[in-house]
Amino acid sequence: MEKRDYLLREIEKFSLLLQALLNRLEGRRDNPTLSVETDASEAEEELFRESGFELGGFLRMDGESSRDYLARFEGLNPANLELLAEVLTALGTPLKTENNRICLAKALDVLELCKSRDRTFSMDRELKIAEIRNALGG
Repeated sequence: MEKRDYLLREIEKFSLLLQALLNRLEGRRDNPTLSVETDASEAEEELFRESGFELGGFLRMDGESSRDYLARFEGLNPANLELLAEVLTALGTPLKTENNRICLAKALDVLELCKSRDRTFSMDRELKIAEIRNALGG
C-alpha cells in the first residue's frame, strides 16, 4: 500500500509540474521578446529542481538511451509522457533553429514511446504525431 501511495504521489507531482511548465511556455508564445533558449533554460532548471529530470541531457540522448532514462522516473505514466511531449513541442515551436528541431524530434520519440506503452488508442495522440512529423518535414 505504501509503494502504491508513493507511485501515485510521483505521478501527480510530474503531472502538476509538466502542466505548470506547459502553461508557462504557451503563455510566452504571445510575447516575442522571450527567446526559446530562455524558455528551455527555465524549463530545464525547474524540471531538475522539482523532479531530478535533466532536460538538456535527455535532449542529447539517442532513442534507446532516452527510453531507458524515462523508465527511471516512476511518475511518467502515459498521460505524463504526453504532457512531456507537449512541453517539448512548445519548446520546439516555431521551427527556427536546430535546437527547436531537436525538441520536436524528441517530442515525437516520447509520443511514439507513449503509443507503444499505452494499451488505449488515442486519436489526439495520433494527430500530434502527424503534426510533428509534418513540421519536421517527414
